[in-house]
Amino acid sequence: MLFLGFVFFSLHSHAQTKNEIEKINSILGGIETSYDKIPDIVSFINQEAKKHGLKDKSIQQIIVYNLEAQKTADLSKGINTKSTTQFLKAINLAEKKKLQHLQTWSEISYAFYLYTYREIKDAYPYFLKNIKRVEMNDYEFKISPAVSYKKVGYFLNNINEFQKSNVYLLRAEKISANPTSIKSALHDNIAINYWHQKKYDSAGYHYNIAEEIALKTNDKLRYAKILGNRALISIDLKKYDEAENFLLKDINITEKIQDEKNMMFAKALLARLYLKIKRYNDCQKYADEALKIADSSPYYKSEKLEILDLRFQLAKIKEDAQEELFLRREMDRTSEDLKKMDGQENINQINWKSRQEIFELKIDAEKSKAEKASIQKTLAIILSGCLLLTVFFFRHRIKDKYKIDKSEYDKKILALMLEKANSENRLNTSRKTIDTFKTYLREKNKQIEELESTVSNINNFSKSYMEEKTTVLQSLLQSHLMTAENWDLFKTNFMQEYPEFYKNITDNFDDLTEANLRMIFLTKLDLKNTEIARILGVTLEAVKKSKQRLRKKYSGMFDELYQ
Repeated sequence: MLFLGFVFFSLHSHAQTKNEIEKINSILGGIETSYDKIPDIVSFINQEAKKHGLKDKSIQQIIVYNLEAQKTADLSKGINTKSTTQFLKAINLAEKKKLQHLQTWSEISYAFYLYTYREIKDAYPYFLKNIKRVEMNDYEFKISPAVSYKKVGYFLNNINEFQKSNVYLLRAEKISANPTSIKSALHDNIAINYWHQKKYDSAGYHYNIAEEIALKTNDKLRYAKILGNRALISIDLKKYDEAENFLLKDINITEKIQDEKNMMFAKALLARLYLKIKRYNDCQKYADEALKIADSSPYYKSEKLEILDLRFQLAKIKEDAQEELFLRREMDRTSEDLKKMDGQENINQINWKSRQEIFELKIDAEKSKAEKASIQKTLAIILSGCLLLTVFFFRHRIKDKYKIDKSEYDKKILALMLEKANSENRLNTSRKTIDTFKTYLREKNKQIEELESTVSNINNFSKSYMEEKTTVLQSLLQSHLMTAENWDLFKTNFMQEYPEFYKNITDNFDDLTEANLRMIFLTKLDLKNTEIARILGVTLEAVKKSKQRLRKKYSGMFDELYQ
């Protein structure tokens, strides 16, 4: 039923043309992250709509609602009635006019506004709704897609869905312009997700890219954040001097650009580092400074609770009972406040709920596939019935126009057998090098291709002849495939020819299976996917999926597998 619901939604949605979407994105392109600098958004959008030939007034109004809502939220630095009302107007108008892509964009913008100002419980349904659209219906974000994927990725990170978060952040990274501040932020957050998963090499790889882009674009705040985030890896690896250096640089840059939020994070983390290495006076100093910032905004309650806990641990070490009592009461008060916002308890509840929803989403996806399969089966039965009737009706008129002389066909089979024997004889009598193996594999591919063509043509003969020759041909085809013995011989020669390459991949890529090595070695010899599929006796799709799994498993280091 869920599948049918999505079909219904799609059929009854307003058809936003590719040209229309391009016009919307052209208008949003340079302003979605700088709308606060536009004095009159209504006039600006009217001018841009005329310039780009966007005539639909409803679309213009939806854009205006969204941008004005975001601008008001930024100016007020919090949830406010005007922004909430405008976001909801944008969503309702898009839904009423059946503008699906604009509705999605509006819902994600509204959800991110709620998430930014710690109303995560209210944001969650909107995010989940659009995650379902993507997961269930092969749906893609079309309006400001890079920003939309980024926002979903940030939210998933916040509820500890780190692996799923990177799926969306990597989509955003793929389609965002390079180099930009958004691209740098994406790599920074991808790295954070890898850090949470203890994948330090992958995290470091993306931090390097993020840092390079931040320096190119002169994004000082992002560069400072990257330094602070790198410190997290250094702390995990017990490189405390390196972590301190990163954080002091972060603080120094942040003080110059006067960003209080990043300052709070950096000083709190530095205080926690000093507590770990027993520099208690320094810990007290930076914890107090971080707490002062946390007290300045009601949206820093989570951070305040963490800093209070840090000071509480310090008070226990110093055996300051009065300070302990004071801090315990402050922590209780802050915890109560957080229950109304995005405290860890709420995040844990949402995280549990999200896992349950994702599990149910997988079940729904299976049901959707089953419903699709049922529809296809029904259509197949109907088509088969029609075909049988057609065949029955025209059977007496059909003549065999494609008869092939049996003796010629037998000669062709013998020729294929001879070609195989000659090819193997050349390999066995020549000096075994990678070049001879490459020649051998190319010949194999050609022979397999001819065999497959021969097998397909056998259907033109009588049933008894087909049964006899199919067995011969299938046996011959099977003998062409890469056997365990051939693989061992090929692998030995490959290792001798490319010792440094082999050492590099075995040293740097954990858990490579023999199947992985076959795929890597054959690709290294410049064999095409179709050629690899024939040699291994698998489908072309299986080869592609195998490479996709390697790309996913080794992420940023994937290209090194074939260098």
